[in-house]
Amino acid sequence: MKCAIGIAAFIASAATAGTVTVYDADFSVDGIGFDHTSNGNALEASPAVGPNFTLSYPSIPSSDTTLNFFITGGGTLTSSDFGGAHSFESFDIDVSQYDEVSISFINDFLGTDSFNNAPAEFIEYYYTLDGGAQTQFFFFTDDPNGPDLNASTFVNVAGVSTLRVGLNANVDGAGDGFDLSSVTVTGTPVPAPATIALTGLAGLAAARRRRA
Repeated sequence: MKCAIGIAAFIASAATAGTVTVYDADFSVDGIGFDHTSNGNALEASPAVGPNFTLSYPSIPSSDTTLNFFITGGGTLTSSDFGGAHSFESFDIDVSQYDEVSISFINDFLGTDSFNNAPAEFIEYYYTLDGGAQTQFFFFTDDPNGPDLNASTFVNVAGVSTLRVGLNANVDGAGDGFDLSSVTVTGTPVPAPATIALTGLAGLAAARRRRA
């Protein structure tokens, strides 16, 4: 009797685990990234490594006399008039205990004409599975009075070991860009085989009690 109660309690605990945060981009450290001007502020080397993400640019961006930057500060990651292509990407995220996860980006426009100069200016969100190719799930290049930059998607990760989430952007214009405040991955863990086996044992114990 006590054994059956203990098994049932264990299963109930596993069943109520619910959705958990698998990844939360940590923008708490100020000054991770790049800033530059054309009058003496040199551009830092790429990549820049944060607590659980990497920032990079593929080629030297253009500069002007205003401050051009892609950098963390005040709990967010901000891009303003960076002058070229730049990217955010998470470290590897272990999703081996999940069948499906949800990816969410919370992001705001800066300025008045960000991403207006298509196709050069744009922003996109993507993910990769087990080091594979980027899969885009959000792309924007239009007037900022249109849709906001928040986006989310569900991804089937059954049989996948690692996930990465990322952002590619190109923005050029004084004061224009984006302010990324949150990148999260959430999911509900799949019960381990041992939990499934215990479920069967609990059912067997219940059946025996009924027969008794």
